[in-house]
Amino acid sequence: MDTFEQELPKNEIDARIELTNDSIYSLDTIWRWTSFFSIIGFIGIAFLILIGIVMVFALFAFDNGSMGTALKLAIILFYFVFGTVYFYPILLLFRFSTNTKKALRDRSSLDLSLAFKNLKLHFQYVGIMTIVVFALYILIIIGLIIVKTMI
Repeated sequence: MDTFEQELPKNEIDARIELTNDSIYSLDTIWRWTSFFSIIGFIGIAFLILIGIVMVFALFAFDNGSMGTALKLAIILFYFVFGTVYFYPILLLFRFSTNTKKALRDRSSLDLSLAFKNLKLHFQYVGIMTIVVFALYILIIIGLIIVKTMI
């Protein structure tokens, strides 16, 4: 069992959460929107990777020597890393939408549980990414302040 998962107490086995018609309608709307956003996300990731590939050819073919090789590789790597980093949360969002759709179609609690697990993982990943980005911003600002005071 996952450390984040919790079991129902044994004495409350009969205690269940039931979905109302409004809840089912909301889930039906939610899976459609998350499907839309995940498809847009996959398209965006494809563009990032495509731009990275175009940059490989453009930076090396049209550079007159003013850019260093390390800077060119850093720019190219930037696109590939961002495409890779954003793939997993978009995949989790897509899995949430497909599992929710299947759960509503088949009236399956197991599929709905799997859908919510994917949604939980999506938000955990996005939350960790947000913390990492804020930490990087703070480190960059501190680094710029230190460099500025040395000059």
